Amino acid sequence: MGERVPGNELYSDAEEREDDHLSIVTLEEAPFVIVEDVDPLSGTCMRNTVPCRKQLKL
Repeated sequence: MGERVPGNELYSDAEEREDDHLSIVTLEEAPFVIVEDVDPLSGTCMRNTVPCRKQLKL
């Protein structure tokens, strides 16, 4: 007999199939990284943020 791989089984009835979907979400709140714009007055990164880069106009 061959190797059995999950998800490759054939079903005779759609009701026999289990719900095997996966959902991935991300949250925009601490401790996750939130990207902030550069402070328009000082041209530096905002307080309590990860190091940021100033956008250059080329």
